[in-house]
Amino acid sequence: EKLKEQVISAKANQSERVIEIADDDEDESSKKDSVDVKPTLSKRESTTPKPSSSLPTTHLEVTVAEQQFLEKFSSVLKEKGLEVLKVNRNKKWESRYLSLSKEVSWISQSKSVNRSGDRLHVPRGLLWMKKFSTKPKDQSVKAIDKQGKGGILFSKLISTAITQESQKVAPLPKKYKDGKFKNSVLVTLIGVDGTGVSRTVIFHCITREDAKLLCSGCNLIAEMLKVSDEKK
Repeated sequence: EKLKEQVISAKANQSERVIEIADDDEDESSKKDSVDVKPTLSKRESTTPKPSSSLPTTHLEVTVAEQQFLEKFSSVLKEKGLEVLKVNRNKKWESRYLSLSKEVSWISQSKSVNRSGDRLHVPRGLLWMKKFSTKPKDQSVKAIDKQGKGGILFSKLISTAITQESQKVAPLPKKYKDGKFKNSVLVTLIGVDGTGVSRTVIFHCITREDAKLLCSGCNLIAEMLKVSDEKK
């Protein structure tokens, strides 16, 4: 009987040892799993893009200040015109008035509305006229031909910037230098015409304020249309 009891006790101890080993294996397995999971999560987190102001948002947001500036830009060009000198294809300077088209482009997926409560929209084109006119037929994109004579569509505009005088640009005639364009500022507009050919248009604005207004207004409209198209 003593021998039998010893055998039973030994089996019980062996069973407990097996249970302990099994428990230890579970612990080791849990530890192993926890080690494997962490790098996976870390890797996944590292590939997730962080929020950035440069990333596109769900909706195109236009600030109140930008809307007010667009209203000012549109008012000046449509009601008064912006007097400039434009270099023609023969490298000669000619007097022109910049205006905006009556036709507009609606900004898609925009939550913004103007101060009148209308959905946001911008002029379709920048026009240059020999004589300023507010007549609807004159303030129209129909005045722009395929080669870009008469203006440019904002959707075809790449950039507008104040630039330095260059030898490649024809010098101003004396009558302009001694007149209102004495302290004028050069502005270069880059875009494409209706056939997709790259083109550069150069203006002399009477003042730096006019130049800044032109550059800021054109670039803002072009950027809004670009972002709007990307969201369609």
